[in-house]
Amino acid sequence: NGYRRESSTAEHVARRGARHRGSGAARRRTTTAMSDAGLSDDELRQFETYATNFYAPRSTAQHEEALAALNMFETSPTHVAALKHVLDNSDVDHAKVYAASALCNVVQWHWNSFAVDTREHMHHYLLNYLMDNATQLSRGLKLQMIKLLVRVTKLGWFDGDDDDDD
Repeated sequence: NGYRRESSTAEHVARRGARHRGSGAARRRTTTAMSDAGLSDDELRQFETYATNFYAPRSTAQHEEALAALNMFETSPTHVAALKHVLDNSDVDHAKVYAASALCNVVQWHWNSFAVDTREHMHHYLLNYLMDNATQLSRGLKLQMIKLLVRVTKLGWFDGDDDDDD
């Protein structure tokens, strides 16, 4: 139905310490753990600046520069740890909204590149994030996080069903 698509091998290049599973190159699964190292403080500040310039630009050129810089976070599962780092450490709402939106896109288009244990970790992380921060989140960020949680829940609905004793 076009909802899920297979990713190319180049998109599966994993961050430091990632493992590959499976035998075929096109079907490899990366274990992009959500606890891998994220961004440095300088990189986080730069991400926050770009996100602010993306959502509230002072000029078209500023918006286009921010879009070009942030686009890489939406196109590869190797940036999941960096996006999680933004959610956990940024005080800038625009940065958190963009991180949640980018995670939603990565999850939608690269779901099969994540190992089942990583998918389960994402689900638990999102539940805990919403539970712990729901009262402090802006409406836009709360909606984006709920959308992401729903997407992860839907895509992972049948994960682990191979061992059922029915």
